[in-house]
Amino acid sequence: MSDLGKKPDRLDGFDAELDALFSEARAVSGAPTSDLMARVLADAASMQPPEPQAVVHAAVHTASAKTGLMAQLLASLGGWAGLASLSAATVAGVWIGVAGPETLTDPLFAVLGTESAFEAFDGASSFDFTAFEG
Repeated sequence: MSDLGKKPDRLDGFDAELDALFSEARAVSGAPTSDLMARVLADAASMQPPEPQAVVHAAVHTASAKTGLMAQLLASLGGWAGLASLSAATVAGVWIGVAGPETLTDPLFAVLGTESAFEAFDGASSFDFTAFEG
């Protein structure tokens, strides 16, 4: 019982060696040399992709040529594709808001094959209590 706090014999000189290693590591400066930094930066510069060419989209030119408010709004939404997506999302939101959740649950229960939310989301409906019988 008295051996619980005692270190094994193989670790007797370990603390002194570890302290010596830590003091040696503290003495070494952690800053890289200027030669190393120059080589790293040269290597990084060689790995960079070439400068991309300026890409000018036609939608940007048409929006800047037409200074009207609607042309600028259309360009900021991403053109006709962005406006169509925004319109579809708006129509779907209005439809769900007007239809209400009552009309949305009936198709859900038809897909799940149940008649109520309790049956659809009851986690213990398939749990077998006979497994606990002695």
